[in-house]
Amino acid sequence: MKETSSFFKTISTVLTSEKVLKIFRWLLIAGLIFFIFWLLVYAGNVIITQGPVEYTEGANLLLTDYILHGENPFLLKNQPLMNTNKGAFYNLVMLPFVAMFGNTLAIHRIISIIFILLSSALVVWSLIRFKTNLPFAIAGGAIVFAGLLFYTGPISRADGLGTFLYVAAGIIPFMRKFDRASLVISALAGILAFFTKPYFLLSVGIVALYLFLFDSKKKGSLFGAITLIVLLAICLVVRKFFPCYFLNTILNNASNGANHVDFLVNQLIRFSEVFAPVILIFLLTNHIRMKQPFVQIPYDYFGFFFLCATAAILVLGQNSGNYMVYLFQLMTPPLVILAFKNLESAHTWSAITVPLTILNLGLLCFWMLYPNTPPSGDQWKEVNQILASSKKVLNSPVLVPEMVRLGLQPIDSGSSQYYYRTEPYPGNLIAPVYSATKMRGDDYLYEIEATIKEKGFDRIIITKGYSRFATLELIRQYYIHIKDFHISMPQSNENWDLEDWEPIK
Repeated sequence: MKETSSFFKTISTVLTSEKVLKIFRWLLIAGLIFFIFWLLVYAGNVIITQGPVEYTEGANLLLTDYILHGENPFLLKNQPLMNTNKGAFYNLVMLPFVAMFGNTLAIHRIISIIFILLSSALVVWSLIRFKTNLPFAIAGGAIVFAGLLFYTGPISRADGLGTFLYVAAGIIPFMRKFDRASLVISALAGILAFFTKPYFLLSVGIVALYLFLFDSKKKGSLFGAITLIVLLAICLVVRKFFPCYFLNTILNNASNGANHVDFLVNQLIRFSEVFAPVILIFLLTNHIRMKQPFVQIPYDYFGFFFLCATAAILVLGQNSGNYMVYLFQLMTPPLVILAFKNLESAHTWSAITVPLTILNLGLLCFWMLYPNTPPSGDQWKEVNQILASSKKVLNSPVLVPEMVRLGLQPIDSGSSQYYYRTEPYPGNLIAPVYSATKMRGDDYLYEIEATIKEKGFDRIIITKGYSRFATLELIRQYYIHIKDFHISMPQSNENWDLEDWEPIK
């Protein structure tokens, strides 16, 4: 026993010697340089990729285009084309940028990635405030950055902005000791997050509940109540001037939420596997080092934050529409802060924490993120030439960005199909009466059918086996099949085949 104890003591002495610790510090810095560069290259490749990198990416370009030209996309007459289950604040933020640089995929992706970087910067700032060793603070930000680059995070969608508002609303109050100014910022950020993607309002609920349980019941109640009152007042204004806004963002989302417990369990297992190194760092720094009983963890703000986010995922994570995205957005920032915030004297544990940190970055980059090579732009050349010579096209959603650029009116934005999944709802408190919305959807289908019969579309280019707005039986009566196009979207691990049809002469 004495020999074993002496052996481990010797090992501990060697691993904590200044020479060894210096090696590990430089190893961490070298690892950070490599992975941050790798992630920036990945983000850059997403930006320069021609065409959408996800099936419905063009929907936000179309919505932004409508607002840019003074149209109200949330009038019933503009449904179901302008149906969206996100929110409109992202599109409002994009207006000055698209006005200056054009309504392109690249500018949307750049802004999304900037907000992802800002989310990561908030995590780094938080860790620095906890006096975390600077390389580890940067590593925490890099891990969050990598997670948020997954799948739909860096593309022309509201996810990047929404995550930033969610993180800001949750982090800033704690870092400013819940003073009045920070709570105002949190409430404002949370309300804007709700109008970006509704579930991002979660962080305001977390702040209010934490204050109520662990700080001041009066303070928590007032913060929650005032934020809710202001939110409801804004919702009344939005409902008046944008009649279908909540039809799209609330009722439509509620109807489209296909719940699959096995899908949730699969994601939680994958999340645990991907972040196993970070979880081990948390166990090391909070249990062994700090001698902190696990029962006290909820009293830690970021422990509480992470538990609440996980609880929300138990509901949101059953929606099969977004694999891992909700978990990376809601759970990763508080988990990373929770794990890294006690690394203020990290050099004494660097022989363990440095390899774990580098391993976690490696898992995210080489296991979770899809291929880092943009597909060839050649796959778009011929189909874009067809669009350029057309005036009216029944389209696949993947064609929307090019149609917006050409000034062509899409028929299917990518989100349009979800309009038809909206289940019946009572009254007209938050949306036009259901009978009116259903009639509008039926009329839209009738208009498309009539145009097909009149051969009014110059071209029909639809997704093979995946078109909501026309049956092949109908198309074959009036159009002739010309050829198919294969479209690859490696960053989202998607592949689509398009069918090209032209009128029978």
